[in-house]
Amino acid sequence: MYPFGHLPRSALNPSVQFLTGNMKVSDNGTDCGSAVSESVTTGTIQFGPLNKIVGAVRGKIEIDGTPEQVKILLKTIDNCFTAQEQKALVDRGPLAIRVEELRASCAAVYMGRKDGVTYRIKVNPRQISENNEFFLHELIHHSRMVDGDRESILLRTRSEDTDILLILPEDRSLEEAATMLETLARMTPYSEPLNSSYYFFVARKKGRMVYDLIREDRELIAGSADEGSEGLKGKDARDAVEKNFEKSNISDLLLPPENSKPAKERLDELKKEQG
Repeated sequence: MYPFGHLPRSALNPSVQFLTGNMKVSDNGTDCGSAVSESVTTGTIQFGPLNKIVGAVRGKIEIDGTPEQVKILLKTIDNCFTAQEQKALVDRGPLAIRVEELRASCAAVYMGRKDGVTYRIKVNPRQISENNEFFLHELIHHSRMVDGDRESILLRTRSEDTDILLILPEDRSLEEAATMLETLARMTPYSEPLNSSYYFFVARKKGRMVYDLIREDRELIAGSADEGSEGLKGKDARDAVEKNFEKSNISDLLLPPENSKPAKERLDELKKEQG
């Protein structure tokens, strides 16, 4: 079992392979899962001066990094999630965020909680940025796992496990497309992502430029792709994803295996099953 990871733009090229059976994200033989240690030694809980997280959350989020790294990560949480959503991030257990060197092809990784107690996210220090798209993406994976306000098929993960993000191959395109679109919706302040990510596969299929697709989806979901523009959060973000997903470019995402379906077709299939 490999945790979900995120590849920086430099790693995405035609040789990238996604092996969905064991959740391994591979770039010429390397993967996010094997890049990180199984044992995590957490550091002192550090909170930057910009932190506005409510008291109920403060003691349950632990960040191990330099003061500047902690400040940026906390700012991302504050900018992109409401107080209620922040509380939901830790309702089912504490969240430990650790900044550490990962493989060059791995920007961030969501570990789930292997010990049954603490959920963990690891972030490559070389991939921390003002809009923090990599960290935000992994936080949204976590939110999809634990936030009870996410009740719809599209907004909640279909993980087979409640502690680790274990997605069946036929559901992986939908999981990543929904998470990617919500990442674009929440990014505040907005700047063009460093990570072409899963849009690479959509662009190749459509014969279009990656960043044209990204800009279109940001405008669709958040109303503006202008540099520095504010994104959405809370119910506004979730409703925007629900309303616009099937019109988005990323909804055409199709990851291996070959017999799987694009994200929006899988969503339609699941809605019909649900009745």
